[in-house]
Amino acid sequence: KHLKEIEEQKAKEVEIQIERNKIQNDYMKLQSEYERTQSQLFDDNTSYDNAISGKQREIEMLSEELSRLKESNQILQSEKQNLTKKFENFKNEMEENDSATQLQLELTLSEEKILSLQDQIFDVENKLAE
Repeated sequence: KHLKEIEEQKAKEVEIQIERNKIQNDYMKLQSEYERTQSQLFDDNTSYDNAISGKQREIEMLSEELSRLKESNQILQSEKQNLTKKFENFKNEMEENDSATQLQLELTLSEEKILSLQDQIFDVENKLAE
């Protein structure tokens, strides 16, 4: 009887040891998965931070470009108004003079520059909206 109890006790100890080994194995797997997940999370956060930083620099550059283009547009609008006034005054004075043609050409060139700048402003504003 005593021998049977010892055998049962040893069998229980073996079962407990097997169960303990399984639990340790599961724990090690979970620990490994946890570390891998932490590493992946860190990598993802770093990638996200880099992407945000890049987008912020891009927005800053586009904003600066937009500001510069708007300033150039204002200058050209003012030049256009001045040239238009000069042209109208000159046209009234000398209908067929070559200078009037030159002013008209300058006015046309200014208008083309303005249209080009307005297109650029539109493009930059669209990029900023993205």
